[in-house]
Amino acid sequence: MNFHIFKKHPTLRDLWRSRVEAFCIGAAIILFWRGVWNLADKYLFPDHATLSAFASLLIGLGILMLSKNFVNQFIDDAVEEAEEFE
Repeated sequence: MNFHIFKKHPTLRDLWRSRVEAFCIGAAIILFWRGVWNLADKYLFPDHATLSAFASLLIGLGILMLSKNFVNQFIDDAVEEAEEFE
């Protein structure tokens, strides 16, 4: 005997709505980043596409390296706090 008290089976309408929402969100993310890259190309080094690309690469790598250190520090602090409660 199977009891499905809390399990709701999605209807066809629910499935289509979730697919449309996923498509819209995906398109919004792509359009956002397209705008960011176009603005960077226009204002960073507008006359030198190669220099603009390398500057974007270096800035991006710098942000990733800084955020990695921040995340690692945050995780280390969280582990130390967890060890204090044990």
